[in-house]
Amino acid sequence: MRAGRQGRDRGAGRAASWIDDRFAAVEAGYKGYAFGRCGREADARALIDTLEKLSRVRFILATRIAMAFLGLNERDS
Repeated sequence: MRAGRQGRDRGAGRAASWIDDRFAAVEAGYKGYAFGRCGREADARALIDTLEKLSRVRFILATRIAMAFLGLNERDS
């Protein structure tokens, strides 16, 4: 019984890290939007840059990046 529980715990840990990694881009998009709306342009642009670099390595939805641009009121970017 103990071995079965440890296997489940390891699986849960992998799932949790996948969720954290997967939602980091979502969170960054919203943060970029908030930074842009609050006048923190440098922070918003830094998040945009990070998301664009990350998109070269793995799939990032374009809407995540667009969200940060929207916060800067740059609708054509």
